[in-house]
Amino acid sequence: MLPKIFEIGYFCAHRKSTHILHIMKQCIFVKLFFTVCLCISVPSPLFGQKKFHLVFDYQYLRGLRESGAETYTFEEVMYGNSFHVLWLYDISEKWSTGLGTGADLYRDPDYSTFPLFVPIRFYPSKRLPRWFLLTDIGYSVKLITGSYTGIMWNCGLGYRKTFRKRSDINFQIGYNLQQFNTVHESYLAGQLHKRKMVQQIRSSIFLGVGHIF
Repeated sequence: MLPKIFEIGYFCAHRKSTHILHIMKQCIFVKLFFTVCLCISVPSPLFGQKKFHLVFDYQYLRGLRESGAETYTFEEVMYGNSFHVLWLYDISEKWSTGLGTGADLYRDPDYSTFPLFVPIRFYPSKRLPRWFLLTDIGYSVKLITGSYTGIMWNCGLGYRKTFRKRSDINFQIGYNLQQFNTVHESYLAGQLHKRKMVQQIRSSIFLGVGHIF
């Protein structure tokens, strides 16, 4: 009996320490991510041109529902933080597109994703030139142990405000959908009983702010 108790206790302690180590790795990666962002944010002739823009976005995510092998609802207080860098090119007065990447950290339950995506910005009205529609579509790649792959999609409404020459701030509100491809494990008496590939899909609303160079 005692060996069984010790075995279960060791298993629980190991799982907890692994979880703490995973969170520490996420924090280190986010710090490195911001360091790189600061380095590449130094003004250059390319981004000083009229049609090219470098954008740094932050979004706070509030989970609505997550479904898959397990289901979570709005009452579970799911949330997350999204940090993106976008390189945009103005195709016309109304349309901009380019390439984006970043780090998204979801909580309760916890996931880390690193998406590569195509951002599209559309300014529909000349009477309201500061308002725009936005959408981002892409796929999250596995960069570090513990990160997840899957389709990502954002859509929403934004407002752009110029506060100095060639430098704007934008505000965003919208909807986020993220797929998590993961391995679901079940345990029996402290031993791995079954493992299978599953997909979790989380829907969230987001509020964001960004700096446009």
